[in-house]
Amino acid sequence: MKQLFVLLLCLSGFAVLAQTKIEFKGTIAHDTIGKLIITGDHGDFKQVVPIDKDGNFNAVINTRPGIYLLHYGPMKPYLLLSDKTNLTLKANGKDFYNTRKFDGRGSAENKLAMEIVMDGTEVYASLMAPMWFNEDKQLKKAEGLMASWENQIKSGFSESTQQSLHIIEAEQSVRLNDYIAVIKKRIALQNHPAPAFSLKDVNGKTVNLADFKGKYVVLDVWATWCSPCREEMPGLMKIEENLKDKNVAFIGVSIDKPEQEDKWKKYVADNKLAGTQLITEGGWECQFMKDYGVQGVPTYIIIDPNGHILDVRAKWPKYGLEKQLKRIVRNGG
Repeated sequence: MKQLFVLLLCLSGFAVLAQTKIEFKGTIAHDTIGKLIITGDHGDFKQVVPIDKDGNFNAVINTRPGIYLLHYGPMKPYLLLSDKTNLTLKANGKDFYNTRKFDGRGSAENKLAMEIVMDGTEVYASLMAPMWFNEDKQLKKAEGLMASWENQIKSGFSESTQQSLHIIEAEQSVRLNDYIAVIKKRIALQNHPAPAFSLKDVNGKTVNLADFKGKYVVLDVWATWCSPCREEMPGLMKIEENLKDKNVAFIGVSIDKPEQEDKWKKYVADNKLAGTQLITEGGWECQFMKDYGVQGVPTYIIIDPNGHILDVRAKWPKYGLEKQLKRIVRNGG
């Protein structure tokens, strides 16, 4: 992503734009930092802006139009500056990132940049959520959001400002599009044959998905380093016990890396994990994760006796997995 940003920044032609005088003032309520720092992401500009005891600041900035970073403590959101910028910023130091409000010349593009980053981050987080949700609805929201950004950028901004906004938009859109592709692949698995796999169990024996044909299969994709995974284990073990007389097989698929295999074996033994416990090779980057489109753990996947995926993102134990499984077994799918 950083490489994309740098590439687009170079292509935008900011390096040939003349320096201009920019006015930047405002108030940071509840300030505890005492200064703002403006830097160029390309590393050739830095200006410290003092904040007085009343939280006010007033600065004249001589630099080229373009994208900058506005540092306040650990926060460093984007700041767009142009030759017409006369910008006022108000924010609360207790929550600087989320309380920024812009006014004056240059406020429209900064508001849009802020909206793109915050909305993009929110939607990406919803797509990354490891629990179930209406993925079709989320995909449409993400795609609609990106189209909206493009339309807003084209409305009323100068060419150089559009270039700045397109850089910020591209950073968010590339990330969203990459993940949308993964989700679409995962959705396409629904009601289709589950990808075959051959993985090692705790004794080093190779276990194949095909070994469980004729049974409902619950895949629990997890890792020893994942605290939500560990928190769900007691509930999952209770479900296994309650369904032990049903035609259901439980398979734990750990994505611990090869160097963590001993830790995984110890966790399985110490916690007396039931079912079949397997481990992948390669962690996040393993073929299993790619084939099943898994992007978060824990993930629970239900496969029918014919080897077709019934639910690529089943509910977590504490949110109704047992009820979901009983319904599936009772209704035959």
